[in-house]
Amino acid sequence: VLLHWSDFSGNILKIFPLWIAPGRWFYSGLVGMIVASLLLSKQLKIRFSYIVDAFAASVAVSGIIASLGTLLEGSEVGRVTSWPLRVLFVGHPGLRHPYGLYEALLFFLLSIFLIVLQQIASKRHAPYGIIGIVFFLLLSIGLFSLEFFKDSPVYLRGLTINQWVLIGFFAQSFGALLVRVRFWSM
Repeated sequence: VLLHWSDFSGNILKIFPLWIAPGRWFYSGLVGMIVASLLLSKQLKIRFSYIVDAFAASVAVSGIIASLGTLLEGSEVGRVTSWPLRVLFVGHPGLRHPYGLYEALLFFLLSIFLIVLQQIASKRHAPYGIIGIVFFLLLSIGLFSLEFFKDSPVYLRGLTINQWVLIGFFAQSFGALLVRVRFWSM
């Protein structure tokens, strides 16, 4: 919205219909859920790290369903490809990467990884929050990589806007991981 203000300045209500320009919901929803969880943890006096671990599991599982939904709806279209795994999206010329399927596979693999990581973390008495931090770190790397298969008309300095947002998520997750690991080793 900020980078394309001319498209929205005439009618501010154009920001809200997600069915016209999908994709804005995920990152804003993710940030909103993190902020709401942070406020709730302070109000209920629950450590935020407990919530982050549970939050990671819920995002991983719901991500599978949401990604398959975007594939079936055709709202996130892959680039034109000659790979054997390709689909035809209505209204888009050429056979394309099934981006939603790739994304669902990423969330599935992250879900399996979370189960394994939970077992390892409980055996090693890892501090709460490590699982969620590692999840968001891997999610940002995975989604950043998948963006190269997605047909995106908006670029800034050679990367999509989503990739720039994911760099921010990666930096936040990596910083939190460094703090948590240092705290754990003390």
